[in-house]
Amino acid sequence: MSTTQVAQQQQVAQQEAANTTTAQQEQVNVLDVEVKDENTALNIMVTFLNAAQRRGAYSMPESAKLWECIRVFQKQNPDGTTTTATTVSQ
Repeated sequence: MSTTQVAQQQQVAQQEAANTTTAQQEQVNVLDVEVKDENTALNIMVTFLNAAQRRGAYSMPESAKLWECIRVFQKQNPDGTTTTATTVSQ
């Protein structure tokens, strides 16, 4: 592996670490979010679905179907990231 490739990999790793740190700092306790409309309720349910998935609650086909459903509600941002209609940190 060349020195350039190693440097690029290190840069990518640093960017990912910075993104993770930023996301962790912006997290909101989902239990504290007031359910005031359908979008908020949907986003909270998606948050709990993601938590269950991380804990291994679903089989691969079930997980794939849930992801397909979640994608329907996500919007593409101009910067290439995706968000749900009302953002609730997960």
